[in-house]
Parts: sequence; structure tokens; C-alpha cells
Amino acid sequence: MKKQSIEFSEQQPLDTCIRQLEALLEGLKAGTVSLSQNQHKLWLRPGAAVELELRAEQSGESERLEVRLAWRRRSLHVVTRAGDDEPPKTVRNWQPTQGLRDAAPHDEREATAR
Repeated sequence: MKKQSIEFSEQQPLDTCIRQLEALLEGLKAGTVSLSQNQHKLWLRPGAAVELELRAEQSGESERLEVRLAWRRRSLHVVTRAGDDEPPKTVRNWQPTQGLRDAAPHDEREATAR
């Protein structure tokens, strides 16, 4: 898979920052974090184990808190392609059986959520 990334940096009011962090938390809880910038869209799907790194520092009048999350995706296969504003429908750990190499599985449990 081709490397894709979105970078964001902006000074904003605290309440706006809190809403954005809450939206990220909701995405993590739902199993899919949806990010967009201009026309670029990226859907991240955390695996079962998440590495959490926190870094805090104070220096004079400045304070900083850095949060880094990292994970490995579980086996994830795209079974249908949705519109540009929706993540593709996917299933986890799906293995095609003989004769069904190009077909979606009968049990299409979606691994995506909003």
C-alpha cells in the first residue's frame, strides 16, 4: 500500500481543540478515525494493541503536551468502495475460499464505523 499522510498544525481556541480531540476519541472508539485535508481523505483503523507515548514539558511561559498513538492494522480487506466521503466497506481477517477469490464474503461484518 502506498504511504499516505495528512499533517495539521494550527493555533486555535481551546474549545475548538477540545472538540477536535473528542472527535478523534469517538473515531477510536468506533474503530475508524476519519481525517481529511482539502481533497485528501484518510481512514485509520486501529489494531487491538495501541502504543501510547506522552511527552510533557514546561519551559518559562510555555508548556507542551505531545501525544503519539501507533498501531499495526489487523488483516483488512476492502470488499466494496464507497463514495469519496465514506470509508471503504471492509472485513477483518477474511480469507477467500476457492471459487470465491473475487467475491465478498457472505458475512460482511463491517470493520468500519463513524
